[in-house]
Amino acid sequence: MGSAELPCLIVGAGPSGLSAARALAEQGIDYVIADEAQTVGGIWAGHEKHRTGLSESTSLITSKEMTAFDRFPAPRDWPLYASRESLRQYLESFAQSIDLKRRARLGCAVDDVRPSGKGTWSASFSDGVEKEFFAVICASGTEIQPRRDPEFRRYTGFSIHSASYWSPRDIPAGRVLVVGSGNSAAGIALDLARSGREVDVSFSRGRWIVPLLLGGKPSDFPSPKDLDLSGTAPGLKAQRRLARTLLDTVGDLRAFGLPEPVGLPLESTSIVGTDFVEEVAAQRLRVLPAIDRIEGRTIFFQDTSVRDYPNLILATGYRSAIEYLPDPLSSWDRFLLGIFNRDVNGLFALGFLRSDIGGFWTRDCGAKLVAKVISLLAEGRSDWVNRFLRECGKYSDDMSGGARLQRASGQPLAAYGPLYFHVLRSLGEGIEVEIPINEKWRGVHD
Repeated sequence: MGSAELPCLIVGAGPSGLSAARALAEQGIDYVIADEAQTVGGIWAGHEKHRTGLSESTSLITSKEMTAFDRFPAPRDWPLYASRESLRQYLESFAQSIDLKRRARLGCAVDDVRPSGKGTWSASFSDGVEKEFFAVICASGTEIQPRRDPEFRRYTGFSIHSASYWSPRDIPAGRVLVVGSGNSAAGIALDLARSGREVDVSFSRGRWIVPLLLGGKPSDFPSPKDLDLSGTAPGLKAQRRLARTLLDTVGDLRAFGLPEPVGLPLESTSIVGTDFVEEVAAQRLRVLPAIDRIEGRTIFFQDTSVRDYPNLILATGYRSAIEYLPDPLSSWDRFLLGIFNRDVNGLFALGFLRSDIGGFWTRDCGAKLVAKVISLLAEGRSDWVNRFLRECGKYSDDMSGGARLQRASGQPLAAYGPLYFHVLRSLGEGIEVEIPINEKWRGVHD
């Protein structure tokens, strides 16, 4: 069998992996998709192994229009923001529509992927099988390796990471401290407070609160001004417009007992939905400053207050690492536009971008480009691929559009959504790929 006749490997059967599978199939490329879970859907599939990062009551924070895959619309009876269970069913239906399970290795983790030395890729699976592949698409997601500060080892009460949280029923009796200032922390705190639990939240920094609706429309719909990339620093202008809008609609968060947001909206994670603010304002949950130190079950906060907590939930995020790749291939600095590895042919990443772009249709944009590049490699058209990668390199260093985007060392690419989408569409034209346009984004490249 020649190398071009080998299948491709997709690691992860979540939304990004499903999008990649359809794109490869449409290019006539054989593939194997592997996931340690027993079913498709990634973190949306359920509470398997207590590693989903989603709770029983989780709902989407992206609207159904922005969430759905291209050419596979969300069901008409969905509300604007669907439940976790609705999305699980949607992803299962999508997988069935492309006959994915025939090519799937579910319940089988990928332990190791590395170049074979023959221009192909060697993969080792958790069941002891080793196989050779023509190309590899890493679509295993960001919520895999929970981040835990060593300071929390000093805590002697009941403690879990948010990755293991499912419902208030699983948390022992007594007061709960949730540590974190993102959407996971806010969602868990809301869940606990609504169940009648006494709960505090320790914020390491102030966050912007973005309502689900702005001006009567889902807040993730871009405005015409957001889609206008002319002039200088369109990303920064969009951040400043959103800041003014949020101050007008939500108001000064300090009046509700929340810390003042740090930086501009989109600079780092914003909390989506105003329910959290309402619970804080009603004093059904309390926001406290960052932790200074821990002694047993006693928490010392930076405002000098001290409280005992029998329960601690760490919503402290995840390490965005591709753990089955060797260094330096796994370094995010080596992936052009967060997708194409600049060092070796046939290695790609999907679904790791941090951006104001929401939903699954955006995965289709990258997946279509990846599938086309793999097709060109299989046809021996390396000149096209090299030219395409050179074009990627022209854009890759700064996708901010002048926006202030926080990106920690070792983290995936952060991008201003309209600019990133514009670049992907431009690159697609160079290799004869039409990038899908979500109707809510029409105009960004027209």
